Amino acid sequence: MKMEQNFLEEFSWWHYDKQTSEAVIVLCGNGNWRSIRIYCPMWIVNMSQKDIGMLFYNKIYYADEYIMQAMQYQTRRKALSKIVL
Repeated sequence: MKMEQNFLEEFSWWHYDKQTSEAVIVLCGNGNWRSIRIYCPMWIVNMSQKDIGMLFYNKIYYADEYIMQAMQYQTRRKALSKIVL
């Protein structure tokens, strides 16, 4: 799947959406809010190296009861950041 890349400048935060079981990257550029939804942690490999590095340094937000699901995204980005950083 083609993934949006080079969104580093617009990044605000990312979180785990318990209703859809997706990671949501929230972006804001020029006052326009939008999001990128990631259904599978493996999709992170399709991002640019800078974007993966940025996700490594910014913790994903999640509700405590969804730690196992959210950590799938955090663990994936941590492993990838070791490769690209």
